[in-house]
Amino acid sequence: MEHVDVISALAPRLAVSLGMVDRAIIHAPQEFFPIETTRRALEQTEGPGPRTVVTVRAASDVESLAAALRDQSGPLLVEWYGLDEQLDELLQAVLAAGDCTRVPQHSIIVAAAVDRRPGADLDAMFDVVLGSSSLVIDSQTLAEIGPAQAVDSAWRFRALRVTGGVPALLEAFLLDLDAHDDRDLTQQWVRMGALPAPGRSADAAAAWADRAYPRLADEPLVLLHAWAYFISEPMMAGISSYLLNRRITPAEVRRARLNGAITRPGTSEPGFPILLAAQLVERMMIDPDSPARLWRRRLRMAMADRTVPVPDAVRICILTMIRDWSLLDRVLAASMHILATFASNERLGLADAWGDQVPAVWTHIAYAREFLLGTWRPNAPFLPLPWLELAHLVDGEDEQSVHPLIKELRGRLALGLSTLRPDSVEDVRRFALSAESVLTEHVSRHLEACTRHRRLDARFTDDSAVLAMCLMGMADGMLFTALLSDAQACLGMAASICARSRVDVVGYPGLMLGMAARNAVLSGKTALHEQARLYIEEYGRLVAISGSRDELPEQLIRIASRYGEDWDADGLSSAEISPNAPFAPLQVEAEGWALLVNRGTLPAYQWLQAFLGRARWSDLWPFEWWPLHATLAMIDAREGRLHEAQRRLEDGSIPSEMALVIRASVELVQGHRETVRALVDRVLAMSTTTSRWRMIAYGLKLGAVAGGPDPDDLAGMILRLYDWSEALGAVALLPDAARRPVLEAVGRPYRELAGLRVDGPGDWPSAGAVRLTPRQVDVLRGLAEGKTLGRIATDLGLGKETIRSTAKQMYKRLGVHDRASAVLMGQALGMI
Repeated sequence: MEHVDVISALAPRLAVSLGMVDRAIIHAPQEFFPIETTRRALEQTEGPGPRTVVTVRAASDVESLAAALRDQSGPLLVEWYGLDEQLDELLQAVLAAGDCTRVPQHSIIVAAAVDRRPGADLDAMFDVVLGSSSLVIDSQTLAEIGPAQAVDSAWRFRALRVTGGVPALLEAFLLDLDAHDDRDLTQQWVRMGALPAPGRSADAAAAWADRAYPRLADEPLVLLHAWAYFISEPMMAGISSYLLNRRITPAEVRRARLNGAITRPGTSEPGFPILLAAQLVERMMIDPDSPARLWRRRLRMAMADRTVPVPDAVRICILTMIRDWSLLDRVLAASMHILATFASNERLGLADAWGDQVPAVWTHIAYAREFLLGTWRPNAPFLPLPWLELAHLVDGEDEQSVHPLIKELRGRLALGLSTLRPDSVEDVRRFALSAESVLTEHVSRHLEACTRHRRLDARFTDDSAVLAMCLMGMADGMLFTALLSDAQACLGMAASICARSRVDVVGYPGLMLGMAARNAVLSGKTALHEQARLYIEEYGRLVAISGSRDELPEQLIRIASRYGEDWDADGLSSAEISPNAPFAPLQVEAEGWALLVNRGTLPAYQWLQAFLGRARWSDLWPFEWWPLHATLAMIDAREGRLHEAQRRLEDGSIPSEMALVIRASVELVQGHRETVRALVDRVLAMSTTTSRWRMIAYGLKLGAVAGGPDPDDLAGMILRLYDWSEALGAVALLPDAARRPVLEAVGRPYRELAGLRVDGPGDWPSAGAVRLTPRQVDVLRGLAEGKTLGRIATDLGLGKETIRSTAKQMYKRLGVHDRASAVLMGQALGMI
């Protein structure tokens, strides 16, 4: 990003404000380029006109300016460099230069590169008053003129937080970025209290701090923002009251934040750019007349006092910044569990700030650092990740300090797990429903307390975040056991608690990103596509606000997009999906649906069946793979393999409403129309039936009534119920009899997709159409047993080349190209 690019990006915004006024002042520290930008903006609005330019760099220039004001005969531009104290005198001269403050004789534009906000009544003197906030680089501008990384909204947030969006700092920061190749310098924003690495941005911030610090030393409330930045006005007021030993109101904090060096990057709270804040703290600590050491002691007292309105997450960050390790260890002893709500970049930043050699005396810091680095291992990997993280962190806290909710849940969890049979999906579902009832009871009490107390303290907000985290884990458990309606209810309760308890993405980014991503997945999975799109957009907004991107929420958003009929996107390879990852079954299913629509039933069947083969070696419980069993059962029914479809219902992992739909699909293929209608009516009467399975059920009913004795208006009503083109994955699961009327209604473009075609040749051979010789069947059985061609040749007493030739002929008859596909096809056709 070149210097000229910054000026060119800022000037149009300024030109709009200057184009229709006679008097204006633009004042900001020189790092905002107020004079250069004003000059460029006037060129854009006026061209090379007759405006007189007066430059003031020294006290001797003020007299020349006074003469220009007295004798002004045309438009005037005043370029004022420094001389902060004398600026008010200039402004009084400007006021006196016109007959009337509102209708001047000639246009006067003042562009002042000053650190101190003028004390005069600017609104009385000028039509437009613009400060530093009008000259910052915002996220959209950075995306347009920034480097390649700027396409990521999370990276833009971090870059703007480090630099405050200040043009000079941002320019220097991006030059440092070029010099460091792939190193992500935006991580400096979580290095609380650490000076930036040497470079152009550190030099620019140091020069600014040298110039500004003498003035800020007389404004303690402003200077405190270098210690506790980007926190809300009430929090800042509470902390400042402790440090300054007098009552500070939020209104005073608001006035202090008018200082030109304090910016608001994005939607976060105002504060010094982190590059500048680090340098100001450094100067405070070496200044013998500075109250910095006193402030540090009082800041420690404030963080130890639970009556100060500061959440534990903020306490942990501030204690890290002032490097008070003993108090940080004590805070973690009671509040370590709040780290579960942190996003990954915050976790890694804290771990880095704590160092890699934690003394043995600070046991809680050492335990928490292991968690932050992700080197811990859960004792029960089959439980939802939010629960595992909370349980692990609570185990590291002092027993007497354990959060009451976590203590109760842990006791009930241990009792439930002691009687649980992991191979029984019904046991697991009963356990999940009992855990949900416990959490629902806590939610009711918590919301009642929220209603009673209008003023909520920071501890209440922290407790709300923990409860929402438990509910998010509960939603994961419900999703794993196919209780989708209960999962949506848990996320709904969590959202209600967050909304009523001031839990937001700024304070609890990991929690809020996780909730938005899970809502998007559930909406996509249940065919609520418009709702899924809204959640995906909301997730993008939260990323832009928090500057965080966590691996698991990103995975969930990709799954949600795939469920949302994003068929054109490039699919993942099987190597890119780990069968041990949470939500792997959903990701495999979503990719399988895309294959089903675009390439037909055979590739989808092979994809899903291959992952089921790998599932037996994964850490997930067998019943968590129910999405694959349900999809495969529908494909079996569609292709006429009715026995296979029925067999997939035997392990009980597919819930009752889905099992009824699969049975209805089998009955439709057999032509039992009345049975189909009866089964569908039972499905539609169940409150737990999701939108996608309700749509499939209606599609089966459409197949039962089409061409039957029922009036045409029933078929028409079913077709009008849904936008079938929005759920092609569901349409592709329907048997021909149901899919045909849907495709006639949605139009030709969809009928040409491989997985939706009805009249064209199928991609899957029927059992009767494929005949193998006895020798080919023997080879196929050998492949199914995992034998090599050489071993099969030895067992059959034949030559290896003969077996190789036999295998190639067998592949051709089955319509496949490799041994894995041949085995799957043979199993599907009942040959082995």
